[in-house]
Amino acid sequence: VAGQTIVLAAGELDARTTFSVPVSLRGACVERTHLIGPLVLDAATSLEDVTVSSEREGVVSRGGLSARGVLVTSHVGNGIDLRGTDHTLEDVVVRGGGGSTSGWTAGVHVINGSVTATRLVVEGRAGFALLVDGRATATITDSVFADGRPFEASPTALVLVRDVAMGASFTRTVVENGVHELLMANGGTVTLEDVLAQGARIQEGEPVAFG
Repeated sequence: VAGQTIVLAAGELDARTTFSVPVSLRGACVERTHLIGPLVLDAATSLEDVTVSSEREGVVSRGGLSARGVLVTSHVGNGIDLRGTDHTLEDVVVRGGGGSTSGWTAGVHVINGSVTATRLVVEGRAGFALLVDGRATATITDSVFADGRPFEASPTALVLVRDVAMGASFTRTVVENGVHELLMANGGTVTLEDVLAQGARIQEGEPVAFG
C-alpha cells in the first residue's frame, strides 16, 4: 500500500525485491535488522535503522531515497546507487565493498539527480568512495571518505566529480588515505569549505598521487 510504514523485525531478512510504491522501511536498529539485498526502490522510500549487505549492489533508488541510520556492508558494484531525482542521506555508513568490471561504481554513486548528505562515512572501499556523475549535484557536510583501496586497473579516487556534473560542495569533510583523494574530470564545479585531504598513496603503475 502506498505510504505504508513497514516495521522490520530484528534478524536477517531477505530484501531482494523491488518496491514500486512509496513506503517507509524501519528496522529495530542497525545492529539488529540485517537486510539481504539488493534492495531496489522505484518510488520514494524512507529507510531507517537497518544494515544492508548484498552479493550485488546494496541499495538502488530511482524514486527518491531518504536514509537515516543505515549501514551498507559487503557488496559488489554500487553500495548506494542514487538516480534521477533528489535523495538525502543522514548518519549513513558504507563499509568495504568493491567495484564491478562493468562500468565505474562507488560506495555512493549519484547520477542525473542530487544527494544531500550529512554525516556520511564511506570507508575501506575498493575503487571510488563517492562518484558524482552526469548532470548530478551533491551537497556533503560533516562527512568522511577514508581508506580507499585500488580496484584492478580502473582509475580510482576517494571522491570523483565527472562528466558535466552540475556541481558538488563539501563542508567540514575529511578525505584521507586513498590512491587519490579528490578529482574533478570533464567539467563541473566543486566548492570546498573546511575540507581536509591527506594521506594520498601512489597506485602501482602511476607516477604520482593527488590530494
